[in-house]
Amino acid sequence: GRTLASSPATTLKLVQLALMAFAVSHYMACLWAGIARAAEAGDTAWWRAYRDGADDDATANAPADRWRASDQYLVCFYWAMTTMTTVGYGDICPESNAERAFTVVAMVAGGAFYGYIIASIASIVTQVDANANSYYERMDMIHTYMTLKRFPKGLRHRVHRYFKRYFDERTALDECAILNDLDPALREEVGRFLIHDAVRRNFLFAGLHGELLAQVF
Repeated sequence: GRTLASSPATTLKLVQLALMAFAVSHYMACLWAGIARAAEAGDTAWWRAYRDGADDDATANAPADRWRASDQYLVCFYWAMTTMTTVGYGDICPESNAERAFTVVAMVAGGAFYGYIIASIASIVTQVDANANSYYERMDMIHTYMTLKRFPKGLRHRVHRYFKRYFDERTALDECAILNDLDPALREEVGRFLIHDAVRRNFLFAGLHGELLAQVF
């Protein structure tokens, strides 16, 4: 079967989910930093709590107003990601009522969005190969039929091998349903593309119109 990355639509969906996760974490990090800076005047911001709990971190030990913007952003983004993914290491904690209120909102919103991401990825995994899904459904139906009819073991194995080879050479999808939904002109073009050269050049089909040849296929 195909891998997740082999389908352009699947790859695009995964990229979109990754960008959405980055965007949500980015906005959560910026709001968290803004609230912390507003509370910093009262010395209750998480900057101080983080410094007190990270004595081996040179950046954290420096006064908050001397942190580089990139360091502040990385720490805030780290907090946002651990909050959204419900990991919650706890090394960065709210120190003021405003920070606690925002953290509650961030946990609810981030957790809901993370659940959406997991559900979307699960949907992609289950739908990534419709032909494989159809194959297993058809094989299950065939095995159920043979069980109901009480096929002997040897015959069951031969039927199983036949359909396995059959679906290896042809798709397990319902081609008739797909082709019949096309308009006649497009169905004729698709039929000409799909028909093997040996069939197209055979003298038995030499006089057939393209539409009839597509129906033969």
